[in-house]
Amino acid sequence: DRRRALWVGTARGLAVLRGGRVTPIDDAGLGSATITGIAEDLEGGLWVATTERLVRLQGLDGGWLRGRSTRAS
Repeated sequence: DRRRALWVGTARGLAVLRGGRVTPIDDAGLGSATITGIAEDLEGGLWVATTERLVRLQGLDGGWLRGRSTRAS
């Protein structure tokens, strides 16, 4: 991402590699541990797709909060 972090999505959830350290990200409202896609938008928000929903995460003081969630149909 623009902050030089590498986001990794797996069947076990979401993690970020930053400064040589891997940090698992808690559920963050993802609704499912199986990550199917990750993309960063022009505002720096991180969109994470799971088998259940699409969630936009937005950085806030080093943490991540759920910004928007849409259930897959």
